[in-house]
Amino acid sequence: MIPEDRQKMNDLCKRIQEEKDPTTFDRLIRELDELLSREDQQIHQQWKKTGS
Repeated sequence: MIPEDRQKMNDLCKRIQEEKDPTTFDRLIRELDELLSREDQQIHQQWKKTGS
């Protein structure tokens, strides 16, 4: 994970933890999910290339 994505993930987690508004909470969760999905794809692509 690149440093910018890691920082964004940390920021999102903090905001999610503190958020009270359900609509904003849901939006933040979707953003985090998209970020994690991209990271998951990258990890699996690297694994397929290296075999480990």
